[in-house]
Amino acid sequence: SAASLADHLGKIARKEDIQISRGALQLLARKADGSVRDALSLLDQIAAYAGDEIDEADVVDALGLVDRQMLFDFTAAVAAKDSRRVLEITRQAVDSGVDVGDFVAELLEHFRIMLLLISDKSLGEREDLSPDQLKAYGEQAAQFSIGDVIRLIKLSSDLATDLKAGIEERLLLETTAVRMAQLERTVQLQELLSQVRSGVMTSTSDDVGAKKKSEPIEHHQVRRSPSTQMAPSRPPSAALSREEPVASVTGGSSSAQVTVAMVKSGWDQFVGSLRKDYQMLATQLGMAEVRDVTNNRLSLVFGPRGSAALAFVNRNDNINIVSRALREHYRASDLRLHCEFDPDLQEPEEPAESHQELVDRLLAKSVRLRKLMEIVDGEILEVRQVRE
Repeated sequence: SAASLADHLGKIARKEDIQISRGALQLLARKADGSVRDALSLLDQIAAYAGDEIDEADVVDALGLVDRQMLFDFTAAVAAKDSRRVLEITRQAVDSGVDVGDFVAELLEHFRIMLLLISDKSLGEREDLSPDQLKAYGEQAAQFSIGDVIRLIKLSSDLATDLKAGIEERLLLETTAVRMAQLERTVQLQELLSQVRSGVMTSTSDDVGAKKKSEPIEHHQVRRSPSTQMAPSRPPSAALSREEPVASVTGGSSSAQVTVAMVKSGWDQFVGSLRKDYQMLATQLGMAEVRDVTNNRLSLVFGPRGSAALAFVNRNDNINIVSRALREHYRASDLRLHCEFDPDLQEPEEPAESHQELVDRLLAKSVRLRKLMEIVDGEILEVRQVRE
């Protein structure tokens, strides 16, 4: 096994006075694919390349293997349903000389560890991983269901088989990467039934308006009676907490399932697009932190410095604007927004303004200063705060 082979290589390395990390041994063992002779040959090559101190990065560089961080980045992009990012990572892998077969094999191992952690955390803890690696795997596994990971493993396994057919490797890898990113999340039947009963599985009125009246509704769509077309609004649980009611409309297909990875990945872009029409609202919303998304219920938290921002965002007109923009941006007609205050939220320190940023701000504010700079063709060397 790879674990036994790594142990064997470690014993030999110690006898040869070679200091090699556990991660490097694991990479060599997996690359050798069960062959002791190949593993020893690889160890000899790495020792000649890196000397008597070898870490995981040395093995990656010397053998053109897959950097573990690349696997985490790729999986994060899949969780965020970011097709552009997964294609960017696959391009980086191929351009850096990584063998496509090795990339797929390491990806399968990556998903396998995630599957163990989702199934039973104790199984993952038996893997030969450092505490930091185990934590990183656990955080990433939490973004997927066990059904999602099984489907990702199936896609990776099919890709490994297709690579042996002689089809252009890069094309196969890119196609599968996009399929992974666009994979619909696995949903339990019980959860779907619960959504149907609560009126959540509905579409926006725009979707319905786009359909012709004579167009038949497909068998999988949900029809609700007129009396239940609008769900009752829910009262806020606290003075500074508000949840947007959900409108249910006859016809249309079920809404897209949004994940916390998708929201975090596109949050800056969303706030930026909102800023075009609602600059003040976007600025206040930028002080929030995305905490969780459960059943398309997005939870935002504001820290001690954001209490005023929370009150502003929670105004009826503003919460409706943000909720509508969120549904359009993430293409989820039932996405709900919940804002709350967390006095214990650890907020990052605001970075100090650089000299150039300060100069640019002063020049933008003062027409006289700009004219002076143009006249003397000078440069601002220092800015001092003067007390009157």
